[in-house]
Amino acid sequence: NDAKQSPSKRQFRNENEKRRRDLFSKLIANLEDLLSIKKTCSSNDQTNKFDKASILRQTAQYLQKHHHYLTNDEKVELSNKRSTSSNRNNFLDFSWKPSSDIINIEEWLQIAIESMNCFFLVIKSNPYNTEIIYVSKNISSYLGYTQHEILNHSLFEFIFPSYHDRLRDYLLNDHKESCDVSWKRAINDDYEQCTIIGAFRNINENEKYLMSIVKLNTLDRTLIINNESSCEEFITHLNIYGRFIFIDAKFDKV
Repeated sequence: NDAKQSPSKRQFRNENEKRRRDLFSKLIANLEDLLSIKKTCSSNDQTNKFDKASILRQTAQYLQKHHHYLTNDEKVELSNKRSTSSNRNNFLDFSWKPSSDIINIEEWLQIAIESMNCFFLVIKSNPYNTEIIYVSKNISSYLGYTQHEILNHSLFEFIFPSYHDRLRDYLLNDHKESCDVSWKRAINDDYEQCTIIGAFRNINENEKYLMSIVKLNTLDRTLIINNESSCEEFITHLNIYGRFIFIDAKFDKV
């Protein structure tokens, strides 16, 4: 297969592999620093460094040794969050972040959000003025809108009318954890079932904003292809990555 690959593809593959190795080496070095791994006093070569396997082994030993403390601490933290704010803060909390020399915080947050099939959304929390202040670019991957088509519009413009009262109630009661809505797609009149999960923040004395992520609950896509010659059609279902997960039995007849 390598012989059949073009030089450009081979170079691209090699560059990706090098970036992966470099990233892995940086993460290993960060582990060594975090655990303050030191050489034994019997070591004469002070320039010698632990190999990757040794660092990973000591990391595993550290986690085993402190497992009880770490899990108890996590339970206390989650319990406090549930009793004070709500579970929504747990969902939005990214306590671990990679080193800034590997990736900046904005890129990291974007990757984390996209991995959960979500996008960022910030709106004015006035139940009668739900102006969209910010939305992340990846909304286009899910709903087909550009940022320009969304910003400065009311959120109600994109929500199915029967969900308006539910959304308004959510904005009036900021203790609620989340709100399930049906969001209109940019193409056709289809809607996506979504869950808004956020926290309310006072920017100043007069204005309150909902800082949230919107999680898509229906990721399958339906594609109808018309056959002009026979006026027949068949249905296929694609997942969010564009892969076929279902093809209608009529496909063989078209």
